[in-house]
Amino acid sequence: GINAERTLNYTDGIAILGSGGATEFTHDTPNERPEDDIIKDFDILNSASSGDEKDTWRNLIIISHNPPKDTKCDAVNDTLHAGSQKFRELIEQIQPLAVVTGHIHEGTSIDKIGRTTVINSGSLGNQGTYAILEVEKKGGEFTVKIAEIKKI
Repeated sequence: GINAERTLNYTDGIAILGSGGATEFTHDTPNERPEDDIIKDFDILNSASSGDEKDTWRNLIIISHNPPKDTKCDAVNDTLHAGSQKFRELIEQIQPLAVVTGHIHEGTSIDKIGRTTVINSGSLGNQGTYAILEVEKKGGEFTVKIAEIKKI
């Protein structure tokens, strides 16, 4: 058990960082935050002094309630995407191993941004869906072994 929010944690060679809340959209959803405020949750990556991880975040898993923009994971419907553009730009820049997200229940899916696997489990309570993400280390580098959406 770890608290991942705004904290960089290491376990078995994997770095884990989290961010709560979601970008302002309807202004009536709990925990809406300005996009600039949410992206500050990731500032710790700029100040981390952990050797190789500072230059490459290929072992990083981000857990973010707010999804990145313009993926299957932030699609409210065929034409409306409600994710964060700045979060997407961060992912494009650092290319973490995986992003585990939620918030947009309609966006239950798995997608990619470059090499990064993005997975939105949807809502266990409303939809009965959950996600499995398994990573493994091969040849000195972590890869996503399994990324699946399951239904109970």
